[in-house]
Amino acid sequence: MFTKQFNLSKQLLRSILVIYLLLTFIVTIIHLSVDYQYTKNNIQNELKQIAKTFHPALQTALWELNDEQLHSIVDGMMHIPLIYGVQIKGSADEVLMNRFQKTTTKIENAEYYYQFPIYHQMNENSIYLAKVTIYSDDEAIFERLKVGFLMILLNAIIKTA
Repeated sequence: MFTKQFNLSKQLLRSILVIYLLLTFIVTIIHLSVDYQYTKNNIQNELKQIAKTFHPALQTALWELNDEQLHSIVDGMMHIPLIYGVQIKGSADEVLMNRFQKTTTKIENAEYYYQFPIYHQMNENSIYLAKVTIYSDDEAIFERLKVGFLMILLNAIIKTA
């Protein structure tokens, strides 16, 4: 009789532990998914803010055809950890500048980017100068999520123990 009770207790404890682990896994996946989407949106917003910050300087450099200033601005943009690439295409869709930190990255497959046109106002006319595209990648997202994921994992392990 005592062994039947012990086996029943053992099965109940095992069932509770399995259910807890399953729920912990599901909640962790949902939490990571929400954090991932939130971080993606933040990165997109940050790319827009970076574009607003560099727009006036880019406009001046492109209008004045100042290659030295343009290279300096793009170098400054490339030092921002979020950005892994900058592409500037002229009015005839020719590539004026193409700078990337990684040589293997395909521009066509880039998932995180922000494009903005550069115009110069002259006598109530807008003169199209270029289209600037700034790129980010999954590494920026995963870097931001890494600490959060480790904390969630540690929390789950401690609760399970």
